[in-house]
This record gives sequence, C-alpha cells and structure tokens, in this order.
Amino acid sequence: MPMPSQNHAPARVLGLFVVLGLTACSSDGTGPNDSDPLVLLWPVAGEDGADWVINNYVDLDTGAGVLDYRGGGKSYDGHPGVDIDVPNFRWMDRGHQIVAAHAGVVVALRDGQPDRNTSCVGTANFVDVRHEDGSTMTYGHLKQSSIVVTIGQQVSAGDALAVVGSSGCSTAPHLHLELRDEGGNVVDPFLEELFAAPPTYDAPLDFMDLNVKEGAIGGVDELKDPPPNATTVAAGGTIGVGLSMAGGTTGDVIRVLIRDDDDDVVHDVGTTFQRPSRHTYWFWNRSLTAGMPGNWAIEVYTNGALRATYGFTVQ
Repeated sequence: MPMPSQNHAPARVLGLFVVLGLTACSSDGTGPNDSDPLVLLWPVAGEDGADWVINNYVDLDTGAGVLDYRGGGKSYDGHPGVDIDVPNFRWMDRGHQIVAAHAGVVVALRDGQPDRNTSCVGTANFVDVRHEDGSTMTYGHLKQSSIVVTIGQQVSAGDALAVVGSSGCSTAPHLHLELRDEGGNVVDPFLEELFAAPPTYDAPLDFMDLNVKEGAIGGVDELKDPPPNATTVAAGGTIGVGLSMAGGTTGDVIRVLIRDDDDDVVHDVGTTFQRPSRHTYWFWNRSLTAGMPGNWAIEVYTNGALRATYGFTVQ
C-alpha cells in the first residue's frame, strides 16, 4: 500500500501527507528595489514544484476553523505565516539558501539549535528583519549555524540570510515566513498581493525526489531524511521506493514501474489522488525475483509523463 503523509505543524496529521528563481519583475518590467513599499522577492532559491512547494498559508480564520487567502483550507488552525517546504533533508544538506524578501535591518536572530527535527520539539533558529515601514519579517526553522547576518546589519532584497532547516517545532525541512506590521499584527503577504511574482495557488503535481533503499522503508520519516540511494539490491530481496511529491489534485496519478534486466515490468505501483494536496510523501516495498540478476531500473510517472529514471544492480 502507498503510504502518504502531510507535512509539519504542531499535531497536524491529515489523510494525505505532506522552486521560483530569485529574480522577480514588477508591472513595468523592472525588478523590485529597496525603496519599493513591501514589494517582496521570493525568499527560497530554486524552482517551484521541483525544489520547493508551499505547504501552508496564513490561517485567516480567527476561530477554530481554517481559511487561507483564496477561501480554501491550505493551512492549519492558527498558523500565522507561510510554510515553504523543500523535498527532504538532502536538499537542506545541499545548503538550500534563504534570501531577504525585502530590504531592512536585522533586529533579532537565534542560531545553534538542532535543525533535523521530525517532531514538534525544541526552539527554532530564526532571523527577524525590520523594514522601513516598521513591519518585520521572520524567517524561521533555519539550519543550525547557517545564519550569515548579524544583528544591526542592513540587508537588501535578495541578500543571503541562512539555509532552510527544521529546527524547533517542525516535522520536515521548510522555511516559515511570517510578516507582522508595526503593531505586531499578522499580515498575509498573499492576501495583500505583496509578492512581485507570487507562485500559483493550485500547484500542479510535480516530482521532487526519489528514495531507493535495499530493504523495506519503515515509515515517512525515512523519506524526510533518506540515506543515499541504493545502487545494488540482492536478488530475492526487498526494495523500498519512496517519493517526495509537490502539489496535485483529485484524479492526478503517480505511477512507479520497476523493470528487470530484460526491460520487463516486474512491479507496477502507484496511487490516484483523492483530493488536492500540497507536499506528499509516498513509499512502496516490493520483493525482487530470485535468480534474476542484472541491471534493473525504476521509472516514475506523473499523469502518464516520465519524470525520473534510476538504475540499480540486482546481484
């Protein structure tokens, strides 16, 4: 059976689990500059859907319900910011950079806290940048010892601040981006249309990462922090195949084929989405045929399109 999970936030377990460049243009074709009133750059490097995906928006419901800026439920109760996931800890370990969304002065920070949490524990590393209008942006859950700015430092939009991590109350590597006005009130940057180039709300299904293990994958936490992919698997043994996927909606299909040395399909697994998703993890464990050594391959498809291939040896 596929095993899904929907990512981070305190005590949030849903039935389904859970990248834009750093340049952006305004309506006149120029990039935002330090004098623009809260025109925000995207703060995470990479490509939307491949290197990062929005998992939670600001919850605008002041009661017990959940309401994002588009009237949907892509958040959790009381969430005051925007959560931007990277595929897993592999991406964090590569130094997935966070940059200042707008110019300002660094007014507070914390570093040195453990950064590999998969549950809500401890204290988060963060950087606070105060803007000229008095608002403050918090960049939270940062990687330990990755902060490259100091208190009192002036930063420009696009300047490096730190690396995506999973410190404090966090169950997977992501950036928590939280904007508050001069009075300390939460501001939803999507509702206020502050991003110069905002990502799409309904993210299409996209492939982020593949995990291949000799032996069974024991749970979603292994997909959040996967070891290097196996290059060999014993004939007659078990292979675990895991995916980190972005976006998707009802009816979208993930399909994974495992082919033997003769190019025959030995296993054909997958899932069909039953509802819209943000960031999902999936895995399947399958036995390999005894006495069939050779060069095998894994193919990953989304809605019929080949998205990834991975070769390994059965011996």
